[in-house]
Amino acid sequence: MSRYDLHSPTGRRRFEGAGAIEQLAGILPGKSRRKSRNVFVVHGKSFGASGARAALERIPNIELHCCERRGNKPDVRSVASAYSAYRAFQPDVMIAAGGGAAIDTAKAILVYAFGYSRNTVFSGESRIPEDRPLFVAIPTSAGSGSEETHFALVVRDGMEIALAHERLRPDIVVLDPALTFSCPEAATLSCAAGAICQCVESWWAAGDGDRTAERADSTAGGDRPAATAREHAERGLSLLLPGVFAAVETPADIEIRERLLSGANAAGRGADITGAGAGHVLSSGLAGGFGVPHGLAHLAVMQQLIAQAGENTRGGLQALDRAFAEWGDDFASGFDRFAEAIWQRVELAGFFSDVDARSYARALRQLVKSVNEESLGGGPAALDAEAVRSIYERLLARHAAGR
Repeated sequence: MSRYDLHSPTGRRRFEGAGAIEQLAGILPGKSRRKSRNVFVVHGKSFGASGARAALERIPNIELHCCERRGNKPDVRSVASAYSAYRAFQPDVMIAAGGGAAIDTAKAILVYAFGYSRNTVFSGESRIPEDRPLFVAIPTSAGSGSEETHFALVVRDGMEIALAHERLRPDIVVLDPALTFSCPEAATLSCAAGAICQCVESWWAAGDGDRTAERADSTAGGDRPAATAREHAERGLSLLLPGVFAAVETPADIEIRERLLSGANAAGRGADITGAGAGHVLSSGLAGGFGVPHGLAHLAVMQQLIAQAGENTRGGLQALDRAFAEWGDDFASGFDRFAEAIWQRVELAGFFSDVDARSYARALRQLVKSVNEESLGGGPAALDAEAVRSIYERLLARHAAGR
């Protein structure tokens, strides 16, 4: 029998609602102190403040080894460091507690752990076994939806690369809105904005015919039927758009936090079907090169991408028109006004303080170079090198005060 004996015979499980993290007390404990479970936790900086650490420390008969990851994006250096700690600990269970960066780091560790070698992990040759350690995802922000995807995004040589495998989806997802209370205003806005952008990109990428790649999940509440990418995207927008500013105005409202978390989860389920869109790809250089939080970087790119697409964002987009009706007469104008409402609360100029007339050309080259052109699909219009450059020019003109 494999030592990884915690897998549910009925498939993936999802625990939702305030206090959902306490459900892990019925799953993780070993049989006794002498036969405790080794639990490796990859976490973000909110691990303690969110209450996730305390909840895990209350579970009996487990030995925790906590590994904090830092920065906006996991890169090969940070993943390699975390993997070394993972390998030394030899865990029975892997837990990712935090935002998308923590969850993607945990996924990348699994790729490293079961890859043929360090040199082949980016070649698609992963051989992650069915009996790998139990994988639990506990998002402490309502953002990426990475807890639902089968891929991790890792920066290598300044470019974001996807590591994909069916067994990178977590076995257990804990959606506990109480764990997001510690998210400050800027992070709440950034995470929600990123999830909204992902919903839009999934809706675009699905196309008129749409496609359903999701299998029915066995959840705590029973079987949940498979859904299409557009269904997930529309559900996500219906939860996120009314909730993003409400969460800032009443940050202790558990129902609003729950809607945001569910909306972000829907965004992730859509992304699992369609993959990351062009806006996400173009935002990587802003996050990695300038330290812009990913959600805000995604929003800044999408605002310019939609504006540049022009007529391609009008007509045939009734679902998006409806979703953004509170903000404008159609999707394009509504998205632009929504983005400007975010910029009224969160300024990006500070991230570009070093960009002036002399360094502008260098910053522009840096951004263009960061783009993985093979991943620029699924948007409202084809993007070539000139279009990419134009998007970054408009973005810097909008946000770089020294330009």
